[in-house]
Amino acid sequence: MRIQRLNVTDLMAGLLVAGATTIYIAGATGADLGGVRARASAVFLLGMLACAVGARRDAFEGRAAAGRFTAALSAAGVLTLIVGITAIILSHTEYLTALMVGIGVLWVGATIRHLTATGTPARPQVQQHHELIKR
Repeated sequence: MRIQRLNVTDLMAGLLVAGATTIYIAGATGADLGGVRARASAVFLLGMLACAVGARRDAFEGRAAAGRFTAALSAAGVLTLIVGITAIILSHTEYLTALMVGIGVLWVGATIRHLTATGTPARPQVQQHHELIKR
């Protein structure tokens, strides 16, 4: 296993998750943030943005073990999506808590996967440039 460096998108995803966590904790400690539905919507939006920003193109490439890990994270993502929509519709604190736990699990899992990936592919433009040079 080779340790990789995290990149700017990982940092941005971490900041989005930190924002979601801040909203959750502030609401849980009594700050007036507009109720459970508003907090769930904000946490859900920040979590979705974190997933979109932090995603890597090489998710299902490479070793079978990495593919299984990514598949497990994908299943957790689908479950978190369902819980998030339920939290917004039903406006229950328990679902908001489950949403925040799901986002945390996804962020930790993705960060571990990014740190332990066997290699980070070059950007598509760079790969195309290198292919042209080889010809």
